[in-house]
Amino acid sequence: MALIPGIGIFGGTFDPIHMGHLEISRAVRDHYGLKELHLVPAFKNPLREDHEITTSPVDRLEMIRLAIKGEPGLVCNDIEIERAKHNPGMSYTIETIKEFRSTSPSEPLILIVGADNVAFHNWFLAVEFPEYLEKIAVVSRPGMKSRMDETLNIVKGMYPSIWMLIDYLEIVQNPVSSTLIREELADGVIPENALHPEVEKYIKDRGLYGFRGEPSRS
Repeated sequence: MALIPGIGIFGGTFDPIHMGHLEISRAVRDHYGLKELHLVPAFKNPLREDHEITTSPVDRLEMIRLAIKGEPGLVCNDIEIERAKHNPGMSYTIETIKEFRSTSPSEPLILIVGADNVAFHNWFLAVEFPEYLEKIAVVSRPGMKSRMDETLNIVKGMYPSIWMLIDYLEIVQNPVSSTLIREELADGVIPENALHPEVEKYIKDRGLYGFRGEPSRS
């Protein structure tokens, strides 16, 4: 396919950032030839319950910075957390996209979304996405395709202009999950090959996710 040397926007809670997030970031950056891919941690994700975010914005930002240090083109962007200092509510993607457009008026913008998060008919003002986005890159996740297809059929019926933006990428097959990582850490287990070494060290040093004591390995 033709490269799109623009800007990627990869939002999420990143609680914590894991190797699957890094694989997605690298793969999408290389697939489109992006100038930059911004990882944007949410202050408060409107699609998740409050209890699902278990670390502070400061900790989640720092873990992203540690994980992407030295990675060409990957940027830790605190736009949603900074915005919350003045408006401490939900982190709506459309507001973030508009801020990117205001600072980069001529750059193609690509929104990056996991296959488990494609219910765009439930996203705030998603109907406005076609005004600002070149594409929505939906990245595969093992075991999600059937449910993803069902959800995207709903999106296609309700918002065909959004559906037309979707580019489905089967480029990552890492099944790692932040939820499972948090559960294992709470049990005193460091999941094997799931976390960047610097992120793992940060979690252990700060006792995040209920982690205590000497670790075992899953």
